[in-house]
Amino acid sequence: MKAILGIGMALGAAMPAVAQHARIDYAPVPTTVVVTTQSWQAPPPPEPYDEPQYQPNIPYAPLPIDAAVFSGVRLEAQVGWDAFRNRDGDDFVFGRGTGGRDGIVYGGELGFDAPIGRSVTIGGYAGLEGTGVDPCYGFGTATVCAKPRLGLTLGGRLGLAVSPNALVYAKGGYSLTRLRLELADRLVPADNFRSTGNLNGFHLGAGIEAALSSRVYGKLEYVYTRFGGYDDEDIGIDNGDVDIDRHQVKAGVGIRL
Repeated sequence: MKAILGIGMALGAAMPAVAQHARIDYAPVPTTVVVTTQSWQAPPPPEPYDEPQYQPNIPYAPLPIDAAVFSGVRLEAQVGWDAFRNRDGDDFVFGRGTGGRDGIVYGGELGFDAPIGRSVTIGGYAGLEGTGVDPCYGFGTATVCAKPRLGLTLGGRLGLAVSPNALVYAKGGYSLTRLRLELADRLVPADNFRSTGNLNGFHLGAGIEAALSSRVYGKLEYVYTRFGGYDDEDIGIDNGDVDIDRHQVKAGVGIRL
């Protein structure tokens, strides 16, 4: 029993020394907390693709052509330069005569155009024209003059609108011109005569038309006409002997009804 008490007392004396050597000191935990923040905003919800902000940034520009501007019934007046040439190269009538082979052409045209799609027009026309050309040819004591008179044109044209105010076109059709042939002989007046015949042929041309307002337009065109032979048996001219070319540059002003 004494032995047990002695062991207990020895352990009791040793406990403070053990506790002193086993003590752990902890550093105090800082109580100040630094919090950093950043500005942030959630993205907007997605929108449908067909909204304007998602479309390609292409400026709107309508097509600059509109054939309807150049459609409908039209009536116009024309004036310009006119020239006749003998295609065979003969001096007779329209060769190197003493009279003028060039002059002024004047007349009018009635036509109709219809649009095909946005840019193409198709139409027809009929025209009447007179000319100041009055060529003459002298041989010996006689003078022969061929005087073109009133002419008729019938044809069609195809146009292409290249802007809201401009149309380029090609035209073609039938041509007829009355031709008065006169012979005057100073020494033999009995040989003097006057006759009238027709020049028949076809014409081809091209031009540009500009819209000056919603109804009024102006145009500039070139027309080539090829006539067949003049037939007048009174002076022995057989059909095909006198073949004539005609060149015209004409300006016109018209109104669409």
